[in-house]
Amino acid sequence: DNWLAKEEFLSEEHICDWSTMIVCANETNDREVAELQFGDNNLQGTLPRELLYLETLKTMNLTGNMGLAGSLPSEIGQIASLEILDLSDAKFVGPIPDSFANLRNLRHLDLRNNFLEAGSEYELPGSSVIAGLRELRHLDLSGNLLTHVEINALLRLTRLEYLDISHNTIGNAGNHGYEFGVSAVPSSIGALAQLRVFNVAHNNFGGTIHPNIAKCKRLEELRLNDNGYSGGMPSELGQLKALRVLDLSNNAGLGGSIPSALENLKTLKHLNLKNSGITGSLPKQFGRGMEMETLILDANFLTGSIPRDIFNMRQLRELRLASNFLEGSIPAEVGNATGLLQFTLFENKLEGPLPSEIGNLVNLTSIVFGWNGLNSSLPETLGNLVNLEILILDDNVSCHVGV
Repeated sequence: DNWLAKEEFLSEEHICDWSTMIVCANETNDREVAELQFGDNNLQGTLPRELLYLETLKTMNLTGNMGLAGSLPSEIGQIASLEILDLSDAKFVGPIPDSFANLRNLRHLDLRNNFLEAGSEYELPGSSVIAGLRELRHLDLSGNLLTHVEINALLRLTRLEYLDISHNTIGNAGNHGYEFGVSAVPSSIGALAQLRVFNVAHNNFGGTIHPNIAKCKRLEELRLNDNGYSGGMPSELGQLKALRVLDLSNNAGLGGSIPSALENLKTLKHLNLKNSGITGSLPKQFGRGMEMETLILDANFLTGSIPRDIFNMRQLRELRLASNFLEGSIPAEVGNATGLLQFTLFENKLEGPLPSEIGNLVNLTSIVFGWNGLNSSLPETLGNLVNLEILILDDNVSCHVGV
């Protein structure tokens, strides 16, 4: 009764005529159900075990039904024809049933944002089961209650293009004695050569980022943030020429400097290394020929000056270099970054005046330059910044508007 779309469901018509949410394979008298498209329809309760009778079903899409709960019925594993299974954004609990190993044709498995837990002490729920689903291209188990993983089991899925196990607590020793800090990027990571998205953020992974990540040459998104990685960034990251997103933020013990090889990532749009213990200076030509939109390097130990080429990235929208040890002045090239919306430099050792060229940044909404050694009068060109909402220059040597 709570369904948002009922249409002719349970009418005397043929099941294939009940609803547009039911797609059948053909138009003959023996029409068979091929797809269930019941996403975001306010379904409630548990999944009926009678689903196993849909022997020709290829797609089961029940995403976004927060009222669905209980354990995943093992009978789903008997629908051997399934190619797409989406049970995301619900309240399913417990492990993935062993019977899912029978879904040999499955290409897309999305179980994100549920309450799935480990099926045994040291494994992702059903990780050995999932490892046998060799046709999988898309696997999303993010936003669950997973604590343990046999990462090598997932590395057997050599056709994977999308892998997301973020927002769990995988790698946590807990009370099981499991080795804390297992790496999600071991030497065998190159087995996933088809990967485009690799997201293990917000877990308890540790260890090092193995250079063999460079073998995943199709990688477009690499998100290892909010873990416990150490050992620095391998220079081989610069070989990932298709990379658009690199997020290593909040790995406080990562350390090391920014490899100059990152300058080769000409398609990179978003780089976030916030709070990752990064030391040394930025590569001199950092930003040259690059097209970044977001550059976040807050809360590290960066020294030296700000490379001029950073400001030649016309698509740059957000630049955050706060809480470092950067020195020197703000270069006049700042005026070239006309797409900037947010510009943060607070808590550094910058000196000298604000260049008048900053007035070219007419799209700026936020400037936070406090807690530096900036001095002299502010340029009158600040008046050009008609979209500016936040201007913070506290605790500099002397800043006042020029006349």
